[in-house]
Amino acid sequence: ARTVCKTIDMGVYELRPHPPMILVTSQSPAPGGSALVFTAQLTGNCNMPTGTVTFFDSSIPMGTAQINSSGAAILDTALLVVGKHNITATYPGDFNFEDSTSNVVVQIITGDPTTTTLTITPNPASALSPIAMSSVVISPYGTPTGSVTFVASATSLATAPLDGNGKASATVSTLGAGTYSISAIYTADTRFQSSSSAPVQEKVIGIDTVTTLRSSLNPAAVGQAIAFTVTVKSAQGTALPTGAVTLMDATTSLATAPLNADGVAVFNIATLAFGSHTLTARYAGSANFYPSSATLTEAVTLIPTQL
Repeated sequence: ARTVCKTIDMGVYELRPHPPMILVTSQSPAPGGSALVFTAQLTGNCNMPTGTVTFFDSSIPMGTAQINSSGAAILDTALLVVGKHNITATYPGDFNFEDSTSNVVVQIITGDPTTTTLTITPNPASALSPIAMSSVVISPYGTPTGSVTFVASATSLATAPLDGNGKASATVSTLGAGTYSISAIYTADTRFQSSSSAPVQEKVIGIDTVTTLRSSLNPAAVGQAIAFTVTVKSAQGTALPTGAVTLMDATTSLATAPLNADGVAVFNIATLAFGSHTLTARYAGSANFYPSSATLTEAVTLIPTQL
């Protein structure tokens, strides 16, 4: 038998209590940038808890402090950003004590107000073309630091740091055709409050396309294989169209093929009858590209013979 605090500890059941732990802050609310002191006080029995205590801001570790001879662990920090923080402390236990978790301390960090504005150019813009977003964050109490995130609905488009004048900018080329509600959100730092711009309605329109049709053999003899090459390009910018092309002989569909990565589709046709054929390549368009077509006249001659 082992005696623990004048109590006999019998067998495998160790007398290791969970020591109470009370967490307090030196100041709340506190101005941004304040030097705060968080104290986690543990209460033992005839023994005093030993080891370390880890402090958390929600689930994010803030730091670890050694327990002193009075059972207190103390953490100093001035890095909490403006806003509301749920602070807790955890003790993993030692030879005489089990683990323990403190109460939750709600730490409020106040900050200077900010105002965020947003401009976007061009508006409207072509699909998949560069769109420049520029934001300015100001405060009557100084120039904010930190970063701005540009958001379309709930999707983050880009994050950019503020420069010395409180400006942040980013360019994206990923928006397809549609209308987007874009906002600039300034993330609070240790001094300034967060803020969001008024949403800007950005209209993104489809891209016009240009289709060309070439024949590998014109005229061709009846039964000869002819390679018809269809190329679809963007009329604005360098984005490559996607989708499919249909090759028509007047009103008859000869074949349909997808565009490859270079915006090209090739048709090998050997079934054209004798005569003149008006061939049309029709690009069907896609979510971001408008349809277009091209036409050529293919002459098919009879096979020459000799007597």
